[in-house]
Amino acid sequence: MSLKRLILATVLASVTVICASAQSKVYLFIPKVGNTDFTLFIDGEQMAKLNPPTAKTTNNSAFKIPLKQNMPGWVEIDFTNEGKVLLAVSMEYTNFMTLEKNTMQAETQIDLNDGETIFLEVARKGWNDCQIKVLDEKKATKKKNDKKSYQLPTIEVNNE
Repeated sequence: MSLKRLILATVLASVTVICASAQSKVYLFIPKVGNTDFTLFIDGEQMAKLNPPTAKTTNNSAFKIPLKQNMPGWVEIDFTNEGKVLLAVSMEYTNFMTLEKNTMQAETQIDLNDGETIFLEVARKGWNDCQIKVLDEKKATKKKNDKKSYQLPTIEVNNE
């Protein structure tokens, strides 16, 4: 192997290692709520619907639609680059008695560092509001390992 090819192979291997290590992960946990559709936005762009399967359905003659309670869930979001990212979640709740829709939104700005893992949770804040809270690794691991929790498909984001 010539010296030029050896240098080129070394440079390409170094670039590959640098690119692979730049990936950061965000785990976002979705609560167990009823008749709610979750939508994920990153930097203002709609990325995915985050709707875990229905865990329980209740129907009553007074209900206009059945009350469908979803399983708690979580999604892994892989970011390719470092930097600031605006992560937002929209929760659209449909009242099963009146069919009125109420939309709650929460957002947080995160600063991604090389190879970092961040744990976030969407949580209710009062009756008509929600927020995104930071979780510590111990609580996040417990939520991920919960057998009643549903893992949504991984989302890959090329945040250049």
